[in-house]
Amino acid sequence: MKITHLKSTALLALASFTLLTTAARAAHEGDLFLGVRATSGVGSNKDYLVNIGPASQFETGSSVTTLNLGDIGADLSFLFGSVATTPWYNRAEVQWGIAGATGFNDLGSIPGKTLYATSVSSTPWERKSGTAQGGTTTLISSMTTAFDDGSTIGLVAPTAKSQDSTSINSWVSYTSDGPNSGNAHIAFGAFNPSIEAAFGNGAASSVLNLYQIRPATGGSPAGTPGDLLGRLFLNNSGQLTFVPAAAIGAGTVAFTATAPTVAENAGPLVVTLTRTGDPTFAATVELSTADDTALAGTDYTGLTSQLVSFGVGETQKTVNVAITNRNGAASDRSFALHLANPSAGLSAGSDATVTITAQITPSVIQFGSATFTAHEVDNTVDVTLTRTGGTSPVDVQISTANGTALAGTDYTTVNNATVSFSLNATIATKTITLSHPVGNTTNKSFTVSLANPSTNASVGTPPTATVTIL
Repeated sequence: MKITHLKSTALLALASFTLLTTAARAAHEGDLFLGVRATSGVGSNKDYLVNIGPASQFETGSSVTTLNLGDIGADLSFLFGSVATTPWYNRAEVQWGIAGATGFNDLGSIPGKTLYATSVSSTPWERKSGTAQGGTTTLISSMTTAFDDGSTIGLVAPTAKSQDSTSINSWVSYTSDGPNSGNAHIAFGAFNPSIEAAFGNGAASSVLNLYQIRPATGGSPAGTPGDLLGRLFLNNSGQLTFVPAAAIGAGTVAFTATAPTVAENAGPLVVTLTRTGDPTFAATVELSTADDTALAGTDYTGLTSQLVSFGVGETQKTVNVAITNRNGAASDRSFALHLANPSAGLSAGSDATVTITAQITPSVIQFGSATFTAHEVDNTVDVTLTRTGGTSPVDVQISTANGTALAGTDYTTVNNATVSFSLNATIATKTITLSHPVGNTTNKSFTVSLANPSTNASVGTPPTATVTIL
């Protein structure tokens, strides 16, 4: 009943995801930029920027999507620390955010001057006055232009650039720590205190809300909340996932395999649960088993309302169900897996049926000896059979054949009589009736043979034996 989890690197496997592809290209007005920086330590002299494409792709749609931006994770490891050292996603001094704007060349408060920015807070960024909105648009325009001057040395993501943090229009220069933030230390001159989130605790610290902030108008004056477009999630592999506002807090957890099979001697069954939809919230569901032809306590270890927890960013969890190796069980058996009581926003998928496949070792049946003896005064003789290998119930047929001893005169004939081995039995006996002919003065013998073994059995050596009547 051990519960383990798979890292959030499994996000690409989510069935509900649609991949958005961003080809290598120069920066344009309306593009959004993912910026990553380190405030100290490894990589603090560099900024990392990725052009994640036009803002318009985040304004429509209702499905969770993963952006195909190339191997951002490799770039971040290159600049800010790999798993071999301290990985970038476990460093609190490594921060990330997203910003962009449209209307670079519009004048005053024309509605084209729309800002896009992230926030770790659920409190929306507010619309600004025409002057403030236009000033921030100008700053983002300068940052966009500077993006094209960045370096690609050592990077693999096709729309990524690195910048010296001391460059005049670098990403860091517009954050709350940078010289372009002004004395008030306001990111891009409008977002107080920051558009960034720090890592330091893996994927759980890498969720940001994305807001669209249109210019203030008569109907929506300065101070009016901007529009929440959705959430952005950066997992430990550097994959960026967008959850539209309509999909936040919703998802499904289901069995990855709805008809798994496990051999009875293979050890525990690993049951994998996959969560689709919004990965940016913690969720739970309960897992139980139900008997069918397989019985809890006999064929497997049952589970009752086993709680399975998904952390932020976790999309797969596994639960081990112990399987009992029943020696000699002659047929496959099955039981059900059931999900219930999902946490708020989560729905549970259909049941799964587990089949335990019987693993029967073949039995080899032979005579216990090549010769058996009896005295003429005995009424019977016991012929012993042994079996090796398997332990399941099997049978075989035994017959007699005349030698110097004759059926009807010296013994009672046996023709294809069935001899059975019960579960785990290794010895079985066939009793043959003997006669007492008058005037017999010599030893006589007859033979016994084995044939027609049942399924999962064969006849071994010796296949025949001699019975001597002394």
